[in-house]
Parts: sequence; C-alpha cells; structure tokens
Amino acid sequence: MIHNIPISILLIITSPIYSQVGVGSWQSHNPMSSFTWIGETEHKIYAANKFGLLSYDRQDESVESLSKVNALSETSISSFKCSDHKSICLVGYSNGNLDFITGDGHIINQPAIMNSQTVGDKSINDIWFQRNQIWLGTGIGLLKLDAFNFNVLEYTPILFQGENQTINTLFLDGNYLTLLTNDYLLQTKIGNLFDSPSFINITPNLNLDRVSQIFELDQDLHLVYRTPNYTEDTLYKYETGNWTPIDFMSGMGIRHIQVTDTGILATHSSSINYYNSNHALLSSIFTYGPPGINPSKALWSKYSDKVIVADVMQGGIEVAFKSQYSATRFKQSSPFPLSSTISSLAVVNNTLYALPGGTEFTYLRPNIHKYHSNVWASQELVNRDFPFFVNGNGLIQIGDDLYIASDRGGIAITNKNLDLISVIDDNNSPLKDFQDGYRYFGISGIDHDTENNIYLSHTKDRAPLKIYLENGSWVQVEFTEENLQAPKCSKLLVSKTGLVFQIIIDVGVLVYDTKSTPANLADDQYKLLTSSPTSGNLPSSQVTCITEDLDGEIWIGTNEGIGIIYSPESIFEPDFEGAQQVIVNQDGFNGYLFGTETIEAIKVDGANRKWVGTFNSGLFQISDDGQDQLHSFTSENSPLYDNKISDIAIIPNTGEVFIATETGLVSYRGNATTGSTNLDNIKVFPNPVKQNSSGPITISNLTSGSQVRITDVNGRLIHETRSLGGQATWPGTDLNGDRVHAGVYLINVSTSDVDQGVTSKILFLQ
Repeated sequence: MIHNIPISILLIITSPIYSQVGVGSWQSHNPMSSFTWIGETEHKIYAANKFGLLSYDRQDESVESLSKVNALSETSISSFKCSDHKSICLVGYSNGNLDFITGDGHIINQPAIMNSQTVGDKSINDIWFQRNQIWLGTGIGLLKLDAFNFNVLEYTPILFQGENQTINTLFLDGNYLTLLTNDYLLQTKIGNLFDSPSFINITPNLNLDRVSQIFELDQDLHLVYRTPNYTEDTLYKYETGNWTPIDFMSGMGIRHIQVTDTGILATHSSSINYYNSNHALLSSIFTYGPPGINPSKALWSKYSDKVIVADVMQGGIEVAFKSQYSATRFKQSSPFPLSSTISSLAVVNNTLYALPGGTEFTYLRPNIHKYHSNVWASQELVNRDFPFFVNGNGLIQIGDDLYIASDRGGIAITNKNLDLISVIDDNNSPLKDFQDGYRYFGISGIDHDTENNIYLSHTKDRAPLKIYLENGSWVQVEFTEENLQAPKCSKLLVSKTGLVFQIIIDVGVLVYDTKSTPANLADDQYKLLTSSPTSGNLPSSQVTCITEDLDGEIWIGTNEGIGIIYSPESIFEPDFEGAQQVIVNQDGFNGYLFGTETIEAIKVDGANRKWVGTFNSGLFQISDDGQDQLHSFTSENSPLYDNKISDIAIIPNTGEVFIATETGLVSYRGNATTGSTNLDNIKVFPNPVKQNSSGPITISNLTSGSQVRITDVNGRLIHETRSLGGQATWPGTDLNGDRVHAGVYLINVSTSDVDQGVTSKILFLQ
C-alpha cells in the first residue's frame, strides 16, 4: 500500500559565520570539535554531530560551521549520510525534516515528512543511498525518495504483530531489506514491500538497543553488538537461521564496519584497522599526529586513497595509513564550548560563564565554560583531590577568584583561568552532607554583597540561608516558621541595597535584611512573600526566577506570569502592597503580563528592557515597564533551538543575549548595551560600510540616553536617534527611509544633559 506525503522544497544558500556578528544577528555556541558522522562530496568533507556540521573544503582548506543559525533548517540532527554515487549529502532531523547538501554546497530543504499529517515519531533514524533512490528509516515507517529531485516516491508504515514499528536501522542487500526496530529484526523482499509486505522475523536473543549496525560480510548478514564495556563488543553472524558470535575483532571495541571489494575497514575504540578478505590485519591507524584517538566512524574516501574519520576527541579527519602522523584535522573548539549540557549562565565583568546545572538526582559532569571576546575556554572541575564536584549551578567573582556552586560538591574556588584552587565542603564548612557518603550538599543558589560576603541558598537544611563572611567565618540563619523548617529552596539574589531574596519552592520568596551587619543576627528582619494578597500578593507560590532591574525594581517569575515589587524598600513597612502584575491588552482583551506562562528566566539589558524566557513558548523581549512586546522568538520563527528556555544572560558591553535551551546554547546580538561614563571611546561598526551591507550601523560606548545626530558633510540632517543604554543603531537610511548615497557622513553625539559632545565620521563605499 502506498501512502502519500505532501511535497515541498525550499532552497537555502549557505553563508559563513563571522567572528563578530551585527545587531539583530544570531550565533551558535554548540560543540563543533566532537563528531558522530562523516561524509564527503567531491570537494568537501562534512563532519556532523547532533547540533550541526563542519565543512572542510579540500581546495582552499577553509572550514565552515553549518547550523540552524546560518544554514541548516533545524537542530537535533538524528542521522547523516553522503552518497557514494552522487555528490550529495543528506541531513535528517528528529522532527522529520530533511536538508540535502549538493556538491557545490547549496542546501535544499525537503519538509514533506515533517509537514505530513501522519501522526507519530517522524525522526529520521537511518539513511540508505541506492544509486538513484534514497531509503529512509523513520519512526513512522519506511520512505523512498528520488535522488534527483528529492521528492517522496513511496511510503509505508511497517506493521508487525499488529503494531507499528519504529525503524532504527536499515540494510539493503540486493532484493532484500533488513530492518532493525525497537523490538524486532525483520527481513523482507523489496519487490512487494509497498504493496503487501511480508516479514521474516530474524530477531536475535540480544538487547536490540545495543545493536548499532547491520552489514554483509562474506555473503552473510552480520551485526555489531556494542556493550558498556567496549572490550566485550561482539560481531554476530547470521547463518542457518541463527545468530552466532564470532571471534573476529573480539576485545577491540567496534564502532563501525565498512566492507569493500578488497577488504574491511573497521573503526575500533582507539584505532582504525584495515583487514583483507581473509580477516588478516593489513594496516592500522592509531594516531593522527597528536596522541590519542577516539573515532566514531571511518570511511574510505571515494576521491583519494585516504580515510575520512569522525572523531570524538580530534574532530574531522582525513588520513592515510602510510602517513598517519601528518593527517588533516579540522574542528572548531572556539567559538564553541566543549559541551552542550548548559542550563545555568552567569556574567561577571563582561565575561560569560556557562554551567550544566542539575538536581539532587542528576550527576552532570562539572564542566565550566568561559566566553570572552568571542573565544570559549572549557574546564572540568574534577581532580584526584576533588572527585565529587558535579551539577555546577551558580557562579560569582570575589576579587580575582571565582566561586562556583554545586549541589553535589559544595563550592569550588578557581582563578580566572578556571584552575581549581580550593574547595569548600563538609570538611571545612557547615555545608554538611545529607547522609554519610551521599555527597549531596544542596547548594542551590549563590550571590554576594558589596562587602564580598557570600550568601548561599542551602536547600533542605535547618539553616537554609548561610553567609560566608569576608573574614572567613560563617553565619547560619534558621527560622521558626513551619514553611521555613528545612525548606526546599533554589535561586538567591542580593539586591543593590543589600536585601536578600531567596526562592522557597512551593511557598514563595523569603526576603532577608541583614541591616548591613550580616555577622549580627540580633538586628536582622525577614518576611516571607507568598501568593496571599496580604502576604506578598505573588502571582503564584510557584516562583521560578528573580531579578533586579536598573531602577531597583524586583521582577519575580512564576508559573503564572510575572510579579513586580516596585519599591523593595517598603517590603517591611506596614503599608506594603506586595507584588504588582502588569496589565496588557492583547487582541482587545486585558490580561496579566505572561499570566498563562511559566517563566524560566528574566534578564535586564542596558536599556532596562526585559528578556523573558518561558517554559514552552520561547523568548520574549519587552519594554522596560512590561507594557510593550518588542520581540517574540520561537524555534519556528528564528534560529532559537528550542522553545523551552533554561536560562538567559546578557553581556553588558556588547548587548549579546545568550539563551540556554534543552538542545543547545545560542546568542542574539541586541541593540542595547550598558552606558559608559563618558564619550571618550565611541565606536562605529561597520566602518567603512560596504555597498551590499544590509545590517544596521552601531554606535557604541555611549553614555545612557545619548543624543545621536547624523548629517552629511554640509550639515544636512540625515538621521536622529537616542542610544539604548550605551548603544545607538542607524539603518543607513535618511529621513525618508532611503538608503544613503556613497560618501562621508558625520556622527554627532552628545550626552543626555548635553554636558559632553563628540563627532565621528563614517564612510559609505560605492
């Protein structure tokens, strides 16, 4: 039976990533140095992982990163393969979308599967090229595409034992097709597959989740069985109706097998071996130059006598057996972090730090990533003396040292190069393990005041608020209220005036005032804000995030929108009215700002506008007072990877907005920066402006609210605006909206009180 799927094709031209992106531009920040797949066309080699591709041009030796930000249609790549007979590669995604890469590097999108009305898991799990046809194994069944125009030719769900089967792996051998599903290994003749398929069940008595490949060797069907202990990886051979383990390659770790007319290319866990047809080892690759390899997949190149390799440690590789010490390696460790597990972001002195986050029930590796001047550096905070630090979730800087919080490790102290200096844990502090050997300390929030006293949110502890004083002593704060008896607590904020705001999970926000004497508890006061109209008036007791804006207002995110405390200094006054909600008009109806949304993060840019990340609706930019929505970004209308936002951070001097999602980290160049104290170092970018330039011109390093007037050399006014924080933008047009002509223009800037003024020049080229 043939099932129809609608067909639609979209052409996308690839473009390079630049080291500096303009206002309104996006940038990907996912690892592009560790790869799962490898493929090639005549002039390019492509290494791929789930986030994107790295393209290596054999002719000019250039490297280009391809992702959803600049070229691809999606993130979450689920399969990748290039054709041996045609100069094309195919990228399959977990939502069913497809991107074809032609020999000249153009990308053609085929969204037919993604857009089809068929219900189910549309993930493209495996790809098989058969000369002029392309076979796809998916969660909804089997498809066949035309390799010339990429149209869908045939489609059928795979039914066995009365149930639809998800195809994870497929193998074509002459007239037979072998399919690996979640529960079965099935074989069928191709001839009647799309009319009246009939399957033979050849399922081995094995855990099918560990079967990674099906291939033919010596005219017999084989499979690769991978285990947690790579030395126990095994090849199984199918003969006389049974699957039998064979000794060939035993104990070596088996990642991939490629069988050719002359021999067998085997990708092992730490080597690449070439065997003849009698299984005798002919040659081995154990290095690409630098010591240590960890190949995922190796293939003979069609266009040379070399092997192309996707390597977990070394990137993309082209190497010859005879000259393996001088292999070609291509990867980009910067501007990309070395891990994608990022859910917590912090900015200190215009440097971004990214952490994995985590909970009591996770054990995320303690990677910390540092981003400064478009360069990433990564470090793992584990050594022989400190083996338990996992789930890093917060960071502050005191002097030249970084204090990194972890719920499963305490506090790690590093220098600015991320080198570990010391540790604060149960051996030298009140941060006690919940149970002996459990290694859970419950540090869920960290911040500091202007006197360098460190405040910690200690979940499930009798003293949920702990203060590590600048002199090295500790203060533990306990409470008598039932809601504060060893409560679950999370993030913590110390305001500019010294008030401590601590999220108490399922309850609200604890506000604590040390009266500027944190060592003296006698004069302290506190108040618990809840959703009760008389005790804080929060939108909900489910508080998720909290931030302070440039006016000192406290914005509180909940699972039912945002509450704002406009006058935090009145919290302890008898007439405190509690948090207020902004009323907005949408489609003619009044309602509370984000009243139906769960807010995951709120951050403030240089113009006091708010960037709001939600649980499932993407990213929003709103005006400083929340009345106006300025931008709405989703994974459908922008390069945003995911609509579930984990955290947001903004680098003040560039206006870059970093967004952590479940599927990766991405940034957007905003148009507002923090204002400078004077106009001594204004910067105009780009300058000169090329004829085909379409992005806005930015004038940065301004004082907040600076007046910017642009004139021609005769003094005629061309454009006038004010800076957002410390940055102004000009679209390069005159007062009528027309593009200005080539020539020199004057940029006249004065402070908001006209106390200082400067003039700069900008050149528009022919």
